[in-house]
Amino acid sequence: MSCGDHVVVLGAGSIGCWVGGELSLAGGGVRVSFLMRDSATGRALRAAVQSVGLTLEIAGRARVLPPAACASAFASAGEAPERLRGATYVLVATKRHANAAVAELLAAHLPARVPIVLLQNGLGAADEMRALLGGAAAADRPIHQAVVTISATLAHAEGRVVRAGPLVELVLDGVAPLAALLGRAGVPTRIVPSERHACELRGKLMLNMLNAPNAIFKKALGPMLLDRDACALAAETMAELRAVFATLGLRVEPRRMRALPFVMRALAWWPLNALLRTLLATLALLSGRDPLAGSAAKSSTVEDLDAGRPTEIAFLNGAVVQLGERVGVPTPANAAAVRAVCALEAEAIARHAFANSAKREGPGEGRGEARAAEPLADADASDGSRTACSQEQSRTPVDGDTT
Repeated sequence: MSCGDHVVVLGAGSIGCWVGGELSLAGGGVRVSFLMRDSATGRALRAAVQSVGLTLEIAGRARVLPPAACASAFASAGEAPERLRGATYVLVATKRHANAAVAELLAAHLPARVPIVLLQNGLGAADEMRALLGGAAAADRPIHQAVVTISATLAHAEGRVVRAGPLVELVLDGVAPLAALLGRAGVPTRIVPSERHACELRGKLMLNMLNAPNAIFKKALGPMLLDRDACALAAETMAELRAVFATLGLRVEPRRMRALPFVMRALAWWPLNALLRTLLATLALLSGRDPLAGSAAKSSTVEDLDAGRPTEIAFLNGAVVQLGERVGVPTPANAAAVRAVCALEAEAIARHAFANSAKREGPGEGRGEARAAEPLADADASDGSRTACSQEQSRTPVDGDTT
């Protein structure tokens, strides 16, 4: 990778800002551009980083990309075509339900043969993007989906990304020069053969079965592991996914992901749960602090609900339901998880829409029907009021990883 390379990060959320921020701080003459939608949170983030810089924090240690660097790196919506035309690599860190809009933007402005790396959850994202780009826009263009294992939270108004949890890694099936650059920038990245990569994508989907219980039971991931009901739901959804993969003859890697259903089942068993609670209470008494105090990590699904955004549940538990229907494996726990999260999503989007409407109209202004739906387009939904939950679950793209 040469010093003149230009990495464009499409989607400046927690993952996009963390990975792009690491690349920017590493220097080496590589230019990084952050592209985002013109939404309320996008404007808040741009204002914050141009004022105080982009802060990357882990374990209480903070590093800051200076405001001057952020002013040139964080592009406005109107600058997107120019930035894409000069890109060497594009990292797509948007949500899956935004891929149609992303493909339209890339097809119009990204030069041929520029690799696209999707930092997205679920199965089949690369094949979905190829289909959306279609024809000449997809021909001979390297498109890869990374297995992303990074837990981070972005405070838009502060320009601060906090990384939580010990698991930090990207896994790719190509683009070795980019992987090397990411590694040097402090983002551990592995290159594996395509077959192994598909297995690890399935393993990440297994891990993502924690997202729904995390959202439904409204607990941080650490304390959630002491909630027997949450662990039982996670165990059931994971067991159904394992049964689907077994029926399809598909392997899951790494090994620890294959063990997850059994681990969650054990955590839901009351004798072990009681023992863990006793041990933690003893540690808290001896140390004077809560052993789980630093376990405040939360899933991307919870982040989406907190921000009033559409979730990716259709591409997680919804994909399990779809595959189960295809091969005749019942998936009642996953179907229930989808219904529960979709209900939470509808409530969160409506709540944020009302709050945004109140802010826009101010005191003394009417709230007529003509304005009622307007804030949805500014509530970080990629396509206004149409959400992943409003789409038919059986049409979630997963074909690329079931063959």
